[in-house]
Amino acid sequence: MKLLMADGFQEAYLGTADILQTKTTVAVYDADKCIQILQDRDGMNLEEAVTFFDFNVKDAYVGEQTPIFVEKDILYMQKPYGEVLDAVRCLENEGNGVGGH
Repeated sequence: MKLLMADGFQEAYLGTADILQTKTTVAVYDADKCIQILQDRDGMNLEEAVTFFDFNVKDAYVGEQTPIFVEKDILYMQKPYGEVLDAVRCLENEGNGVGGH
């Protein structure tokens, strides 16, 4: 079995998943860890990393063996990224002694 891997995200690799409809096995990655890698490796802030990840990694279709990116953080599953980013900024401001929401 030859998997199509996402370049540069080895640390976020979780394993494989079988897609029954296409009888294909695909690589599975932790989306949150991918975003953290972009921040650490490429010096992006959270907003830049999320935007880059969404358009250039998660939404890139490269055929039936396109990897899957799992969003484990419940915030990401319940709210659009923009709302999550606003919440993160609010928390960061509170930690710096600046007023929150």
